[in-house]
Amino acid sequence: MNWLIDIFGNTSDQARAITAIFVAAVAITAVFINQWFLSRRARKEKLIEKIEETYTAISAAESLIGEVHLRIVAPLSFGEENKPAAKAHFEALEKLSYCNMLASLYFKKLSADIENIEKEYLQSYITYVTAESLPEYMEVYKERKNPIDSHFKNLYMTLNRIMKGVMH
Repeated sequence: MNWLIDIFGNTSDQARAITAIFVAAVAITAVFINQWFLSRRARKEKLIEKIEETYTAISAAESLIGEVHLRIVAPLSFGEENKPAAKAHFEALEKLSYCNMLASLYFKKLSADIENIEKEYLQSYITYVTAESLPEYMEVYKERKNPIDSHFKNLYMTLNRIMKGVMH
C-alpha cells in the first residue's frame, strides 16, 4: 500500500487517479447499457420474425383446410374418387403441427386454439372418410366450420395483441 501512497501522494496525482477511475467506470457502464439495448432490440426483432412466421403458417393452414373441403366437395358431387383431398389433408395436418410447434415454443396462448382447430378439422375429415353421401358430409362440415373459423379468428386476434405489445 505504500507504493500507492507514494504514487498518489500529491493532490494533483490523486485528482488524476480519481478522474481516470471515474472515466473507466463511465465507459464500462456505457458498454453494459449498450449491450442491454442491443440484446433487447435483437430479442424484439426475433420475436417479430416469429410472429410473422406464425401468422404465415396459420394463414397457410387455414387456406389448406379450405382447400381440403373444396377438393372433397367437388368429386363427391360427381361421384369420383378424391386422391388430391388426401394430399391436401396431410399438408394441412403438417401445417397445423408446425403452427402448434411455433405456439408451444414462442406463444403458449395460441396452443389451445390450434389444438381445437386440429380436433375439429380431424372430426370433419373423419366424417368425410366415413360419409355415405355428400349431404351427410356437408352437415358435419357446417357444424365444424364455425368453431374452426372462430378459433382461427382468435388466433389472429391474439397474434395482433402480441404484436402490439412487442411494437410498444
